[in-house]
Amino acid sequence: MKRKVFSLLAAVVMFATIGGATDRASAAIRLTISDGINPDQVFFSPINAAAFSGTFGDFDFFLQSAGTDNPGSATGAFLAQSVILDDNSGATGGIIPTITFTADVVTAFGSSTPLSFSFPSGSPLLVMSDFGASETNSNGFLQADAILNGTTVLSSTQPLTPTSEGNASVSVNVPPGGFTLSNVLVLSGVPQGIRALVIDQTITVTGPPANIPEVPEPISLAVWGVGAVGLAFAARRRRLAGKASA
Repeated sequence: MKRKVFSLLAAVVMFATIGGATDRASAAIRLTISDGINPDQVFFSPINAAAFSGTFGDFDFFLQSAGTDNPGSATGAFLAQSVILDDNSGATGGIIPTITFTADVVTAFGSSTPLSFSFPSGSPLLVMSDFGASETNSNGFLQADAILNGTTVLSSTQPLTPTSEGNASVSVNVPPGGFTLSNVLVLSGVPQGIRALVIDQTITVTGPPANIPEVPEPISLAVWGVGAVGLAFAARRRRLAGKASA
Protein backbone atom coordinates (compact mmCIF):
# COMPACT_ATOMS: atom_id res chain seq x y z
CA MET A 1 0.00 0.00 0.00
CA LYS A 2 1.51 3.32 -1.01
CA ARG A 3 1.62 6.08 1.62
CA LYS A 4 1.66 9.57 0.19
CA VAL A 5 1.81 12.86 2.05
CA PHE A 6 -0.47 15.69 0.94
CA SER A 7 -0.72 19.30 2.01
CA LEU A 8 -3.90 20.11 3.93
CA LEU A 9 -5.19 22.25 1.10
CA ALA A 10 -4.64 19.52 -1.47
CA ALA A 11 -6.36 16.97 0.76
CA VAL A 12 -9.42 19.14 1.26
CA VAL A 13 -9.70 20.00 -2.42
CA MET A 14 -9.33 16.39 -3.50
CA PHE A 15 -11.92 15.09 -1.06
CA ALA A 16 -14.36 17.85 -1.97
CA THR A 17 -13.97 16.90 -5.62
CA ILE A 18 -14.73 13.24 -4.91
CA GLY A 19 -17.63 14.16 -2.64
CA GLY A 20 -19.18 16.38 -5.28
CA ALA A 21 -19.05 13.78 -8.02
CA THR A 22 -22.69 12.81 -7.66
CA ASP A 23 -23.31 12.56 -11.38
CA ARG A 24 -21.81 9.07 -11.45
CA ALA A 25 -22.26 7.85 -7.89
CA SER A 26 -25.74 7.53 -6.42
CA ALA A 27 -24.70 6.03 -3.10
CA ALA A 28 -25.26 7.16 0.46
CA ILE A 29 -22.76 6.11 3.13
CA ARG A 30 -23.36 4.96 6.70
CA LEU A 31 -20.46 4.98 9.17
CA THR A 32 -20.78 3.09 12.46
CA ILE A 33 -18.49 3.00 15.52
CA SER A 34 -18.99 0.40 18.25
CA ASP A 35 -17.05 -1.10 21.17
CA GLY A 36 -19.69 -3.15 23.01
CA ILE A 37 -19.55 -0.74 25.96
CA ASN A 38 -20.64 2.68 24.78
CA PRO A 39 -23.74 3.24 22.63
CA ASP A 40 -23.00 2.85 18.95
CA GLN A 41 -22.45 6.05 17.02
CA VAL A 42 -23.89 6.15 13.51
CA PHE A 43 -23.27 8.83 10.90
CA PHE A 44 -24.75 9.26 7.43
CA SER A 45 -23.72 11.08 4.28
CA PRO A 46 -26.22 11.58 1.44
CA ILE A 47 -23.44 11.42 -1.16
CA ASN A 48 -20.67 8.99 -2.06
CA ALA A 49 -18.04 10.47 0.29
CA ALA A 50 -18.20 11.34 3.99
CA ALA A 51 -16.04 12.64 6.85
CA PHE A 52 -17.00 13.17 10.49
CA SER A 53 -15.30 14.06 13.78
CA GLY A 54 -16.50 13.84 17.36
CA THR A 55 -16.05 11.86 20.57
CA PHE A 56 -16.42 8.19 21.41
CA GLY A 57 -15.77 6.64 24.81
CA ASP A 58 -12.35 7.73 26.10
CA PHE A 59 -11.43 9.18 22.74
CA ASP A 60 -12.20 12.88 22.62
CA PHE A 61 -11.23 13.12 18.97
CA PHE A 62 -11.56 10.92 15.96
CA LEU A 63 -12.05 11.38 12.27
CA GLN A 64 -13.73 8.70 10.19
CA SER A 65 -14.06 9.06 6.43
CA ALA A 66 -15.21 6.87 3.59
CA GLY A 67 -15.80 6.96 -0.14
CA THR A 68 -17.22 4.71 -2.82
CA ASP A 69 -17.95 4.66 -6.54
CA ASN A 70 -21.35 2.92 -6.33
CA PRO A 71 -22.89 1.84 -8.72
CA GLY A 72 -19.36 0.84 -9.79
CA SER A 73 -17.97 0.37 -13.27
CA ALA A 74 -17.61 -2.48 -15.71
CA THR A 75 -13.98 -2.93 -14.69
CA GLY A 76 -14.39 -2.68 -10.93
CA ALA A 77 -15.99 -1.19 -7.83
CA PHE A 78 -14.56 0.00 -4.53
CA LEU A 79 -15.31 1.13 -0.97
CA ALA A 80 -12.61 2.84 1.12
CA GLN A 81 -12.46 3.84 4.78
CA SER A 82 -9.97 5.77 6.92
CA VAL A 83 -10.02 6.40 10.68
CA ILE A 84 -7.89 8.55 12.96
CA LEU A 85 -7.79 8.01 16.74
CA ASP A 86 -6.36 10.21 19.49
CA ASP A 87 -6.77 9.11 23.13
CA ASN A 88 -6.68 12.23 25.29
CA SER A 89 -8.22 10.56 28.37
CA GLY A 90 -4.94 10.73 30.28
CA ALA A 91 -5.20 7.07 31.28
CA THR A 92 -2.14 4.84 30.97
CA GLY A 93 -1.19 1.25 31.65
CA GLY A 94 -4.37 -0.35 30.37
CA ILE A 95 -5.81 -1.54 27.08
CA ILE A 96 -8.56 0.31 25.24
CA PRO A 97 -11.72 -1.67 24.40
CA THR A 98 -11.84 -3.30 20.99
CA ILE A 99 -13.34 -0.77 18.58
CA THR A 100 -15.07 -1.61 15.30
CA PHE A 101 -15.48 0.88 12.45
CA THR A 102 -17.91 -0.06 9.69
CA ALA A 103 -18.61 1.66 6.38
CA ASP A 104 -21.71 0.58 4.46
CA VAL A 105 -23.19 1.73 1.17
CA VAL A 106 -26.92 2.25 1.79
CA THR A 107 -29.94 3.22 -0.28
CA ALA A 108 -30.47 6.70 1.22
CA PHE A 109 -29.54 9.08 4.01
CA GLY A 110 -30.65 7.56 7.33
CA SER A 111 -31.35 4.17 5.81
CA SER A 112 -30.06 0.82 7.08
CA THR A 113 -30.88 -0.95 3.79
CA PRO A 114 -27.75 -1.94 1.83
CA LEU A 115 -27.47 -0.60 -1.70
CA SER A 116 -26.35 -3.05 -4.37
CA PHE A 117 -23.51 -2.34 -6.77
CA SER A 118 -24.68 -2.75 -10.35
CA PHE A 119 -21.16 -3.27 -11.70
CA PRO A 120 -19.06 -5.24 -12.26
CA SER A 121 -21.40 -8.06 -13.22
CA GLY A 122 -20.80 -11.74 -13.78
CA SER A 123 -19.26 -14.42 -11.61
CA PRO A 124 -16.88 -15.08 -10.03
CA LEU A 125 -15.89 -11.68 -8.65
CA LEU A 126 -12.40 -10.99 -7.37
CA VAL A 127 -12.54 -9.22 -3.99
CA MET A 128 -9.35 -7.48 -2.84
CA SER A 129 -8.51 -5.80 0.46
CA ASP A 130 -5.62 -3.37 0.90
CA PHE A 131 -5.21 -2.10 4.48
CA GLY A 132 -2.72 -0.62 6.91
CA ALA A 133 -1.94 1.78 9.73
CA SER A 134 0.20 4.85 10.22
CA GLU A 135 3.72 4.12 11.41
CA THR A 136 3.60 3.10 15.06
CA ASN A 137 5.47 0.97 17.57
CA SER A 138 2.29 0.41 19.53
CA ASN A 139 1.08 -2.97 20.63
CA GLY A 140 -2.24 -4.16 19.28
CA PHE A 141 -3.79 -5.50 16.11
CA LEU A 142 -5.69 -4.23 13.08
CA GLN A 143 -8.27 -6.54 11.51
CA ALA A 144 -9.73 -5.65 8.12
CA ASP A 145 -12.88 -7.39 6.85
CA ALA A 146 -14.55 -7.26 3.46
CA ILE A 147 -18.25 -8.19 3.53
CA LEU A 148 -19.97 -9.09 0.28
CA ASN A 149 -23.74 -9.70 0.25
CA GLY A 150 -23.75 -9.85 4.04
CA THR A 151 -21.04 -12.53 4.24
CA THR A 152 -17.46 -11.93 5.34
CA VAL A 153 -15.34 -13.07 2.40
CA LEU A 154 -12.01 -11.65 3.59
CA SER A 155 -10.71 -11.22 7.15
CA SER A 156 -7.07 -10.31 7.61
CA THR A 157 -5.20 -9.25 10.76
CA GLN A 158 -1.88 -7.44 11.15
CA PRO A 159 -0.01 -6.39 14.32
CA LEU A 160 0.53 -2.66 14.71
CA THR A 161 4.16 -2.15 13.76
CA PRO A 162 6.08 0.53 11.84
CA THR A 163 5.16 -1.41 8.68
CA SER A 164 1.51 -2.29 9.39
CA GLU A 165 0.30 -3.06 5.90
CA GLY A 166 -1.51 -6.00 4.41
CA ASN A 167 -3.47 -7.19 1.42
CA ALA A 168 -5.57 -10.20 0.54
CA SER A 169 -7.83 -11.38 -2.26
CA VAL A 170 -10.45 -14.04 -2.84
CA SER A 171 -12.62 -15.20 -5.74
CA VAL A 172 -16.34 -15.23 -4.87
CA ASN A 173 -19.28 -16.68 -6.78
CA VAL A 174 -22.27 -14.33 -6.58
CA PRO A 175 -25.86 -14.58 -7.84
CA PRO A 176 -26.98 -12.19 -10.60
CA GLY A 177 -28.53 -8.87 -9.66
CA GLY A 178 -25.63 -7.01 -8.09
CA PHE A 179 -23.88 -7.21 -4.73
CA THR A 180 -23.68 -5.28 -1.46
CA LEU A 181 -20.37 -4.25 0.06
CA SER A 182 -19.21 -3.33 3.57
CA ASN A 183 -15.81 -2.29 4.90
CA VAL A 184 -14.95 -3.21 8.53
CA LEU A 185 -11.89 -2.20 10.57
CA VAL A 186 -11.37 -3.73 14.03
CA LEU A 187 -8.76 -2.29 16.40
CA SER A 188 -7.84 -4.48 19.39
CA GLY A 189 -5.20 -4.79 22.10
CA VAL A 190 -4.12 -1.15 21.80
CA PRO A 191 -2.65 0.48 24.94
CA GLN A 192 -4.24 3.55 26.48
CA GLY A 193 -2.73 6.87 25.48
CA ILE A 194 -2.38 6.09 21.76
CA ARG A 195 -2.00 9.27 19.73
CA ALA A 196 -2.55 10.09 16.07
CA LEU A 197 -3.17 6.52 14.94
CA VAL A 198 -4.54 6.33 11.39
CA ILE A 199 -5.95 3.08 10.00
CA ASP A 200 -7.45 2.52 6.58
CA GLN A 201 -8.74 -0.06 4.11
CA THR A 202 -9.75 -0.10 0.46
CA ILE A 203 -11.91 -2.94 -0.85
CA THR A 204 -11.89 -3.44 -4.60
CA VAL A 205 -14.17 -5.79 -6.55
CA THR A 206 -13.42 -6.73 -10.16
CA GLY A 207 -15.38 -9.01 -12.44
CA PRO A 208 -14.62 -11.42 -15.25
CA PRO A 209 -12.90 -11.41 -17.59
CA ALA A 210 -10.83 -8.48 -16.31
CA ASN A 211 -10.25 -9.27 -12.61
CA ILE A 212 -7.45 -6.73 -12.59
CA PRO A 213 -5.94 -6.55 -9.09
CA GLU A 214 -5.52 -2.80 -8.91
CA VAL A 215 -6.58 -0.56 -6.01
CA PRO A 216 -8.13 2.67 -7.33
CA GLU A 217 -5.75 5.46 -6.36
CA PRO A 218 -8.02 8.55 -6.43
CA ILE A 219 -10.40 7.65 -3.62
CA SER A 220 -7.85 5.84 -1.44
CA LEU A 221 -5.57 8.85 -1.60
CA ALA A 222 -8.45 11.23 -1.00
CA VAL A 223 -9.49 9.35 2.12
CA TRP A 224 -5.90 9.25 3.31
CA GLY A 225 -5.66 13.00 2.69
CA VAL A 226 -8.68 13.66 4.90
CA GLY A 227 -6.99 11.55 7.57
CA ALA A 228 -4.05 13.94 7.31
CA VAL A 229 -6.41 16.85 7.95
CA GLY A 230 -7.56 15.09 11.10
CA LEU A 231 -3.97 14.51 12.20
CA ALA A 232 -3.21 18.20 11.89
CA PHE A 233 -6.35 19.14 13.82
CA ALA A 234 -5.52 16.69 16.61
CA ALA A 235 -1.97 18.02 16.88
CA ARG A 236 -3.30 21.57 17.08
CA ARG A 237 -5.65 20.57 19.91
CA ARG A 238 -2.76 19.09 21.88
CA ARG A 239 -0.66 22.22 21.39
CA LEU A 240 -3.51 24.42 22.60
CA ALA A 241 -4.11 22.15 25.57
CA GLY A 242 -0.40 22.34 26.46
CA LYS A 243 -0.45 26.15 26.35
CA ALA A 244 -3.56 26.27 28.53
CA SER A 245 -1.96 24.11 31.22
CA ALA A 246 1.39 25.95 31.13
